[in-house]
Amino acid sequence: MNRAELEARNPGWLEKAALAAQHAAESVHGRILVSTLLAQMIDESNDGRNEPGDNALGIKATPNWHGETETFTTHEYIHGREVQLKAVFRKYPSIEDCAKDYAHLLIRLPVYAPALAMIVGRDPAENVDYLGRIMPLREAYTRKIASVYATNPLYGDDLVYLIRECVLQGFELHR
Repeated sequence: MNRAELEARNPGWLEKAALAAQHAAESVHGRILVSTLLAQMIDESNDGRNEPGDNALGIKATPNWHGETETFTTHEYIHGREVQLKAVFRKYPSIEDCAKDYAHLLIRLPVYAPALAMIVGRDPAENVDYLGRIMPLREAYTRKIASVYATNPLYGDDLVYLIRECVLQGFELHR
C-alpha cells in the first residue's frame, strides 16, 4: 500500500493521525520518531478504519490504567502461533490523546530505553550497523520498538514497509 492508496481508503485520516503523532512527539520534546508512531497508528487501526475508543494504537489497559476501557477480540502471537483472544483496551477522548499517552509510555518504560537511546542527537536517516546489517537508523529504531511492543514477529517489517511506501519520514519533526 502506498500513500495515495492509504489516503483513498480513509480520506483525511492520515493528516489527522500525522498531526496527532507530531503533537505526541513534541509532548516528549522530540525524543521519539513521528514516522514510527504514525506507522504504528496506521497498522494498529487498519488505516484509521478501526480505532475503537480512539485507541489508534491498540494500547491494552493495564492494572495501573484508571481511565475508561473496552473489551474486544484481538490477534496475538503465542509461541509463534497466531491466536484470537479477548483483551481489555484503553479508551481515549481522541487519537491525539492516545498518541500522547503512548509517547509518554515510551519515555517512561525502561524496556524502550535502548530504542530511544539509538536516536538521541542523531539524524534518523543515518546508517547504522544493527543486527549485523547496515540500515538506516530510523529502520533500526522502528524494529527495536516493534520487538517490544507487539507479539507479531513480522510487526517490525510491517512498520518499516509502511514508513517507506507511505513516505512517512516526511512527517518527522525538524531536529
